[in-house]
Amino acid sequence: MAAGEFDDIGSAIDATRPKKVRTYEPDLEAKKTYDRVYEIYRTLYEYLGRSEARLLHDLKRIATERS
Repeated sequence: MAAGEFDDIGSAIDATRPKKVRTYEPDLEAKKTYDRVYEIYRTLYEYLGRSEARLLHDLKRIATERS
């Protein structure tokens, strides 16, 4: 399986499954901020997405350059 890396599918699954289960709790304060930013984004998208789509693409490219 997988170029000879694993003997069978079960071994491959076991090797890729996280060893420890994690639970993530939502950050309600962060959600409030994200919701505000998303509303602004939606408005900008309506204004710029139709006439100046290039600007939105530029912003996306800048964001991905840093990650």
